[in-house]
Amino acid sequence: KIMSKDNKPSVIQISPEALKLARARLRYKEDPIAFIEENIMIPTVGEDQLLKLYEPQKRIIKSFFQHHELILLKSRQIGMSTLSQAIIVYLFCFYENCIVGIVSRDGSESSDFSRKVQDMIDKLPEWVRPKFKSRNTQYFILDNGSQLHTAAVSPANPGSVFRSKSINLLIIDEAAHIRNIDQ
Repeated sequence: KIMSKDNKPSVIQISPEALKLARARLRYKEDPIAFIEENIMIPTVGEDQLLKLYEPQKRIIKSFFQHHELILLKSRQIGMSTLSQAIIVYLFCFYENCIVGIVSRDGSESSDFSRKVQDMIDKLPEWVRPKFKSRNTQYFILDNGSQLHTAAVSPANPGSVFRSKSINLLIIDEAAHIRNIDQ
């Protein structure tokens, strides 16, 4: 109930289209799998297409949102980087001030990861797409306060990665190939 200046109830008119978008936004916030499959576009040969999740990927998403911490031992080329990028896009669309750190063995790999997240955001429907406040290949900041930062692990000083950042979600890409990762 909204009150006017003279303390009388006010009526707010909402267009059917605005109501439809509000309902869709609420549904997608409650169902990250539906959001990803119905809104995240990925590049394929010849055209972009919606990301279709496999059942194991859906289980990973459910586990992530239930337990909030995952360490996955998996085979290569099963789409985990793409899935991680889609989860980041979901978080950035529905939560403010999410700070994500991407660590990789070298700068070009982490920058490529960032570029792919930016590309997914750019291809979202306008009504759900957050706006970029600042962006480059190594980091970006959105208007809702969410940020993505990338870094390569220095073999000489692996503990210095993101030392001054408050990271909410850390993704270590290709961890097995990062020297001194256990330090």
